[in-house]
Amino acid sequence: FENSTFSTMSMKRAAHEIEELHNDEVCEMEELYERIQKDRVIWLDTRKFDLVIQLLSDPNRIFKTLTLDGEYLKSDHTNAVVRLIEALETRSPQLEVLDLSNFNTNNEGIHTLSNFLKTTLSLCKLRLDRCKMDDAGAFLIGESLGTNKCMKRLYLGYNEIGDDGAIALADALKTNQHLEELDLVGNDIGF
Repeated sequence: FENSTFSTMSMKRAAHEIEELHNDEVCEMEELYERIQKDRVIWLDTRKFDLVIQLLSDPNRIFKTLTLDGEYLKSDHTNAVVRLIEALETRSPQLEVLDLSNFNTNNEGIHTLSNFLKTTLSLCKLRLDRCKMDDAGAFLIGESLGTNKCMKRLYLGYNEIGDDGAIALADALKTNQHLEELDLVGNDIGF
């Protein structure tokens, strides 16, 4: 009988602790959503990144600006970018500003992002500063600019873009009449 009472009490305590953890997560998600709505930079760790993905999957949430910094994200940055873009494609058609500074992604992540840029109808400002983007990545972004009709500001500063990447971006500007600002400061162009 005592073991039965102990088990029931333990289960009730465990259920209470689980409920508290869930409530803590809900509060954390609400705080995170509030920060995003106030255009605050979200310094991501793995937990916050997962919460952002959950927020993006909520059809009742609207995102106009998303400023995420991947500097402290310990997980695979390329996988993170792919997951993020997949979430944005399905749930955030109104996103106007996306900042993915310090996401050290490879060309797979840039490829996923460039495909998103080809289809988005709202994104007008994109920051990819310090993402270790090379010429191939710049070529992919340039390719997407050829069809994108809403991008006005693109920041690619402090990457690893060289002359070939800059030429690919310049070629894209021949057909893209909407881009007003292209920032390539801190790259290896013309050296």
